[in-house]
Amino acid sequence: MKNINNRPLIAVVTSHFVVDFTGQVTVMMYPILVLTLGLSYTKVGVAAAIYMAVNGVSQPMFGYLGDRIGARYLVAIGLLLHGTFVALLSQVYSFGSLVLILALAAIGSGIYHPLATGIANRAALRRKGAAMGAFFIGGNAGFAISPVISAIALNAMGVSYTLILIIPAVVAASTFLLLTRNSSLSLIKETFSERQASSKDMSGRPKKSLIRGVLALGSVMLLRGLTFGGLTVFIPLLYHEGDLSAEAAGLALSLFLGGVALGTFTGGVLADRIDKQLIIIGTLLAATPFVLLLADAPGSFTTQFATFLAGLFIGASQTPTVMAVQEYMPRLIGAASGLALGFTFGAQAIGQALTGIMADIIGLERAISLLATATILAVVISFLLPGSVRLVRLAKP
Repeated sequence: MKNINNRPLIAVVTSHFVVDFTGQVTVMMYPILVLTLGLSYTKVGVAAAIYMAVNGVSQPMFGYLGDRIGARYLVAIGLLLHGTFVALLSQVYSFGSLVLILALAAIGSGIYHPLATGIANRAALRRKGAAMGAFFIGGNAGFAISPVISAIALNAMGVSYTLILIIPAVVAASTFLLLTRNSSLSLIKETFSERQASSKDMSGRPKKSLIRGVLALGSVMLLRGLTFGGLTVFIPLLYHEGDLSAEAAGLALSLFLGGVALGTFTGGVLADRIDKQLIIIGTLLAATPFVLLLADAPGSFTTQFATFLAGLFIGASQTPTVMAVQEYMPRLIGAASGLALGFTFGAQAIGQALTGIMADIIGLERAISLLATATILAVVISFLLPGSVRLVRLAKP
């Protein structure tokens, strides 16, 4: 793409595919673990929430560390850690061992995501939305494909399937290091003093306006994450509860995450051309009715189509919100990416735990339908964003 440095972007897009493909295997394992370990929906939600919470809490710290010492080797370490511990999911024997392995895998993901996001941002001179959209579609494509492949592999191989996941992690880490070798790009390492010298402050906006914008964006990401997190974990369990096949559950989750993948790229491209606030409001509003519909008659064509559209519109709001946070903190892109993604992952953790608790109390179908409340609240809060979320417009080189 013009005005985009392709090698580092290719490196993070492909590795993002591997990380999120591997991470989504955990979700397809939950229906099996419900039977083998006797887990309740609450315990499933808590386990999934711990994975997301550790992931989210660690990201700002690792993002800042990458800003200070460089991201290249840290990204590779994150890939290897995540792949290794997801592979060990086949060895869990209790709820405690499940939580421990998920937490250790989450640290690897927490290292990888903010640093790779920062590289994607810096790879583009002007079309940052397209570059960020490409990065997110890489990860979400992995999310989308993983359930179908994992359902087939788990039926054929059993839980030992997870052991082979160390292989793509090693390949992804090696490929990333190969594509970024001998690079003097600031995409990989940029000194703190250089950032201070080269970055301008945020378009002269008063601090109160910036604080209001950050709080509003944080609230939108929280509410969006509640919905996304709950749906990602409990769509397969909804199909399992309805005595539908693992393949049907995998297809439904793949449709949802495929929609998310397409949405993240579309939202990024639109963010280069349209005010981000309008994108966030419009897409979250459009997502709401489809979130309500996707729990109705699981397996039907209408429900599957609604599931895809729910993912599409939820995903389209992701890239503009992450870009907006990066624009608030142009001097610390890694830390900004860590804050944005860390907050998003933390919100997903809360959504997964709450959905599990509510499913045990009022039933899974009703609990999933209640997630539409979060998208409506996110739309309302989006109107509190400052006049335009497009805070920085880069000049042509």
